[in-house]
Amino acid sequence: LLHAPAVILAMDQLPHVQLSLQGEEAIRIAQLTDVHRFPDGCAAWDCPKGWTVDFTSGGYSLTGDIEIVSAVLAQAKPHIVILTGDIIDGRPFGQAGDSTGWKRAMMSLLEPILAEGIPWTFVPGNHDDDESPWSRADLLQIYDLPGCASKGATRFDHTFTIGPGRAAEPGNSLRLWLFDSGGNSSDPSVRYETFSMEAVDAFRCLSTQLGPEGCPGLAYFHIPLPEYGGLTPLHGKQELFDCALRAGMV
Repeated sequence: LLHAPAVILAMDQLPHVQLSLQGEEAIRIAQLTDVHRFPDGCAAWDCPKGWTVDFTSGGYSLTGDIEIVSAVLAQAKPHIVILTGDIIDGRPFGQAGDSTGWKRAMMSLLEPILAEGIPWTFVPGNHDDDESPWSRADLLQIYDLPGCASKGATRFDHTFTIGPGRAAEPGNSLRLWLFDSGGNSSDPSVRYETFSMEAVDAFRCLSTQLGPEGCPGLAYFHIPLPEYGGLTPLHGKQELFDCALRAGMV
């Protein structure tokens, strides 16, 4: 007998994550991006544009980001936090030769999130490993940190459901799609990389297979699609990612 080869999808499908909701309240998600955490105690940074940034003057703060995160958590009271890239800025760590600094930087930022017992997840941006002493693949270890909802992920491109029950249920659960939108492009006219075609193909396949589960989907990634420019935030669904996908733009 001839057997068709197994299709290995370039996207991890992770278990459902149960959230702590009260009664019939809707799921609240806090999305944090472009924090650009520097090494603790960093006094100055040699900017690639040719000047030195002095963090001891000029109103700079190496703790203001954590204070902002704490304020967001207090106001929004999210059920899950999604960190969508450039959470760490690899460049000053590269200048310092600090190859394990990413973990300390992440744990500092996660402190208020963990203190509230809120699950969180992460996808990288273009600066998390920019000129850093670690590789992009090294950052997959972030999924092993405490409280991570993407525990067990072997790639940045992955999907899972969230909701109040032990399993996803239509009407009260969501499916999250997390994509690695790439780093900086070697071509300055392009500037940024984008989604891998393997991840896009995996999304097409899995979204079709999982469609009957009845859970609305949300896609999270760092580099925005051009169609996002000038949009007015609103309550509801825009489905721009699916529109761009159907148009062959990603």
